Amino acid sequence: MHERGMTVPIILAVIIIAGIGLYFLLAGQRSEAPTLDEGVSEEATPQNEAADGEVGGPDAGSTDGVSEDQDASVEGTATSGDEVSDAADGGADTLEVLSEESGVYAPYAPELVSEAAEGNTVLFFHADWCPSCRATEEDILANEGSIPADLSILKVNYDEAADLRQRYGVTTQHTFIEVDAAGNELDQWTAATLADIIENVQ
Repeated sequence: MHERGMTVPIILAVIIIAGIGLYFLLAGQRSEAPTLDEGVSEEATPQNEAADGEVGGPDAGSTDGVSEDQDASVEGTATSGDEVSDAADGGADTLEVLSEESGVYAPYAPELVSEAAEGNTVLFFHADWCPSCRATEEDILANEGSIPADLSILKVNYDEAADLRQRYGVTTQHTFIEVDAAGNELDQWTAATLADIIENVQ
């Protein structure tokens, strides 16, 4: 009976001690939980700030850079357009100078003979199948700007202009006839280059 009486207090003491230990254990876990939440919050805050900095700063700078590049591109395009316009104007001026200072090389037409009354007119009897004719024409075209302003060289189709061949007594292609405003023959020769034609004009 004495042993049973001692057992009950011992059991109660164990239960009390276990309860106290469990209380402190639960209290410690509760005190650590807010600390973990605060740590997570503190760690998340720098990341959020970094993300905000990446979104705000670089994008703003990138937008400014694009805007500046677009402005520069527009200005460059406008400048190029002005340069092209100036070049075109200069080309037109050059053509006018050539037309004013250079003579004429054109297909034969009766009215062109009379229109050239104040200058010199030469008929060039040309055949496409004639190598010498082609070579001379290439030289004339290559130096067309050097034709004197008072000289008109009119290209006559040798194969089709039988009436002109008969009128001037032309029997071979590559013949040059200088005529006056009425179409009367002044001189006749053969030539290989534009320089030869100019030299033979009276």
